[in-house]
Amino acid sequence: MFRGTIVKKCSCRDETGARLGSWCPQLRRPDGGWAAGHGRWGYQLELPVPAGTPRQQLRRQGFPSREMAAAQLHRAETLLTLAGDDHDAAVEIAALIKQVKWGRPLPDPEAVARRQ
Repeated sequence: MFRGTIVKKCSCRDETGARLGSWCPQLRRPDGGWAAGHGRWGYQLELPVPAGTPRQQLRRQGFPSREMAAAQLHRAETLLTLAGDDHDAAVEIAALIKQVKWGRPLPDPEAVARRQ
C-alpha cells in the first residue's frame, strides 16, 4: 500500500556550484555497483493527505548504509499500515510522522496502534 524508495546521493558540486546529488559519477563503481566510500543513503515516502491537499513526501537523508535507510523506511511504512483502510487515520499518522525532526526516532508502532 505505502511504498517508499531508497536513494543514494552525495553533496558534490559541479563547476557552477550546483549539487550533483544522485547524478554524481563517483557514486557508482565501473561495474555499476554503488561506491562504498562515496555518498549517503536516504529514503522518500509518499504520504497520504486530505482530499484537495498538495502531495507530501517524507524524505530522510544521511544514513551511512542502505540497510539503515531501509530499516527506517520500513518503520515509516509500518506506521502508515496501522491505519488499515481508514484514509483519515492514515492522514493522522502521516501528520504525526511529519512532525518528527530528522535524527529523532519515529514513533513506536505499538504506541501509535494504541492511540488509533
